[in-house]
This record gives sequence, structure tokens and C-alpha cells, in this order.
Amino acid sequence: MERENDILITTLNSKLFRQQLEDSISLGRSLLIEDVDEELDPILDNILEKNYLKIGHTLRVCIIYLNN
Repeated sequence: MERENDILITTLNSKLFRQQLEDSISLGRSLLIEDVDEELDPILDNILEKNYLKIGHTLRVCIIYLNN
């Protein structure tokens, strides 16, 4: 069913999570994040708070990577 609806399924612990998130946003595809607890990855903050950058006629999301 997910393949038919073009939904990508991932988890916050996946080593490909950030790449899958970027690809889903840039291509306008749906992303389902499984096994989400109360603590979210800070990379999702701008997306969940709808903090978009307007560049020309396009809305963009700024994703910031913080390396530990």
C-alpha cells in the first residue's frame, strides 16, 4: 500500500533519516516516521513550526545540522 501511495516509511533512528527527510521535502512526497516518542529530533522543529523561507515564489524549509 505504501508503494502505491508513494509514502516513504522511516524511523528517527534510521541512519538515512536526514537524507530521506530532505528528499521527501524537496520532491513533495509523503514521509511516515514510525516509533516516535515524546522526544523529537531538533531537525524537525522548523518543519513542525512552519518556519519557511520565501525565495522568489518558492517556500523553503531551513534544515540545520548540529554535529555532536
